[in-house]
Amino acid sequence: MRWSSPVIRISLGLVAVTCSLVLTLDMFGLLPAHESVLRTRIQLCEILAAQAIPAIERNDLESLRAALGVAVARSEEVLSTGLRRKDGRLLLIVGDHDELWEPDPDRRTSSTHVEVPLLRRGQRWGTIEVRFAEIGPGGAFGAFWNRPLLRTLVLIGVSGFVAYLLYLKRTLRHLDPSAVIPARVQNALDVMAEGVLLVDENERIVLVNTAAAFLIAQPYTVLDWGRFYGDFVEQSEMVRRIRDYPYTRQYVDTTPYLYQVRQLATWGLGWPVGVLAWSGMVYAAVRGLRPAHGLIYLGVGWALPMSVLLVSNSFAGLLVAATIA
Repeated sequence: MRWSSPVIRISLGLVAVTCSLVLTLDMFGLLPAHESVLRTRIQLCEILAAQAIPAIERNDLESLRAALGVAVARSEEVLSTGLRRKDGRLLLIVGDHDELWEPDPDRRTSSTHVEVPLLRRGQRWGTIEVRFAEIGPGGAFGAFWNRPLLRTLVLIGVSGFVAYLLYLKRTLRHLDPSAVIPARVQNALDVMAEGVLLVDENERIVLVNTAAAFLIAQPYTVLDWGRFYGDFVEQSEMVRRIRDYPYTRQYVDTTPYLYQVRQLATWGLGWPVGVLAWSGMVYAAVRGLRPAHGLIYLGVGWALPMSVLLVSNSFAGLLVAATIA
C-alpha cells in the first residue's frame, strides 16, 4: 500500500480531525477535570491541617474556628468542616456539619468526605473533617458522567460522529469520477478572459476559472475601478511607509512575513491551531503543485518578484513584481 493511497489520506485526515476535536473540547473546558479538582481539594485540606496543628499546640481553638470558617465562606465547594477528637467528640463545627457529614464506612475518605489526621507529640490527636460538594451533577447520571473515561468516550463519540460524517461526505464527493475535471479542460478555461463557473445537478460549484475567481474575490475591479485603484495605491504606500498609520507602527523593525506568521499563531489562532493551520497550508501547497511546477513557481513567482522589490520599492517596482507573480 502506497503512502499516497486514498486509504492512507483518509486515515490521516480522521486522525487530524480527532486531534482537533480533543483540542477544541479542551479549549472549552469539556474534557474531564476530575483529577485537577481532587488535587485542589487535597491542597486545601493540607493547608487547613498546617493551620490546625499550631493552634492545637497552643490550645487556641478560636483561631482554628476562624480558619475553618474562612474556608467555608470563600469556597463554594466546601459545604462544612469540623474538628473531631480521637474519641469521636466534635469540638468545632462550621456549617451544617452534623447533617452533611455521612462518610462511607468502608472508605472513610472520598472525593466529598475528607478526613485529615492531626498529630500531637507524635500521637494521633484527632481529625479535621471537610465536606465537599459533589463533582458535577448528582444522581445516577452524575455517577456515570463523573467517570473520566466514559465522559471522554461520550464526548468524542458524539462529536466525532458528526465530524467524520461531514468529512467523509466531502471526501467521497472528491473521489467521485464524475466530479473530476480534466487538467486540460481547466487550463483551457483559465486562459479565457470571461469568468466561467460550472455547477453540478445539485447546484454545487465544481469548477471556477481564474477570471471568475478574480471577479468573485475582487468585485470592485469591475464595479468601482476608481475605488479599487485608490485602495490599492493606499495599501501600497502604507506598506512602503510612505503613509504612516498608528496601527502599522507595530511592523517597524520586525522580520517581514515571520512576524505576521508568529502573531497569527500566538494571538489569532493559538499555538495548537496555529501550528495545524500553517502546517496544513504548507502541505496543501506541496501537494497541489508538481515538483517541476513548484520549482518554477518558487523561482518565477517568488524569488524573481522579491528580487525586484529588494532593488526598488517604488510603485512601478511593486507593479512589476505583482505582474511577474
